[in-house]
Amino acid sequence: MDAPEGGQQDESLLVTAHVSDTFRRCQQYALDTGIPADRIFSDPIVSIPLPIYEEADDRVVFGSTRPEAFWHPLAWLPEAQAMPATWLDEDGAPESESDQEWAMRLALELAASGLYDPSRGWVDILALHGLDIATPAVIERITRWLTGAADPTLDAIDLTPYFAATDTLYGRGWAHIRVEGTFFAYRSAAWAVTARTLIEELRTVNVEALRDPDAREVLVTIGAIAATYLDGVPTPDSADDDYPDRLSAIPSTVDLDADGDVSADTIRDADMGLLRILDEIAADYGDAETDLASAEADAIKQLEKITQGAAS
Repeated sequence: MDAPEGGQQDESLLVTAHVSDTFRRCQQYALDTGIPADRIFSDPIVSIPLPIYEEADDRVVFGSTRPEAFWHPLAWLPEAQAMPATWLDEDGAPESESDQEWAMRLALELAASGLYDPSRGWVDILALHGLDIATPAVIERITRWLTGAADPTLDAIDLTPYFAATDTLYGRGWAHIRVEGTFFAYRSAAWAVTARTLIEELRTVNVEALRDPDAREVLVTIGAIAATYLDGVPTPDSADDDYPDRLSAIPSTVDLDADGDVSADTIRDADMGLLRILDEIAADYGDAETDLASAEADAIKQLEKITQGAAS
């Protein structure tokens, strides 16, 4: 199997370049790994889909049963990286990272550990242990192991030292601290990218052609992506209705199950309504990408120092 979608060479793991890529990569990752879509985390705050590990017998488990997926670091995450962190606050009440905070922290840790490098891509974990995923013998070996057979090499794979090395070099909990200090900036930038790239895509659509049920799917898809990935955007007090309610209502107005007689006015209104919301969000977060640039540059420099130290 090829590299899972996302995290290609020369690409940051933080904040997607185009939100349609986020949507498409999630779908492709589900096909490649066999993991159900509801067990995959997908959000434009990161450029990659992330598996939601399952808890079983006091351990966490990667959800794929396809041996071809096991060359990738995401198949071997330690529990501390595979799950949102939990802790007790000063009053003893349990707290935990949000899914977005966890995803951002994991992206930072994967880059800092050297398991992902923008200039080289992902580390092949099996190759580090002398196994070639392209050979039928290794595929068969992993298949047996997934069904419960003992395998000393596979049983011994543990990525904990990679992540522990960054804590040693940069300070325990460095990624949590980084997320606490920059989460809102990255989340805002992700919303800005989502709105901006969907506006660009929407403006390429021939509205008149959308009366065709097949072509109408384009508008429905863009609306669904917007409703999914902009669900948490705060609605200004001046707005009449919440952004999530307005976004989720748009696809149903041009329902794909409707006959071809959906009026041109209805389609045009849906198109303009979606564009109006996206324009509002883009305006609200128009400076987010610029504001993030200097912080991201500092973060990259810091992560490069960690990665160089871990490699020496």
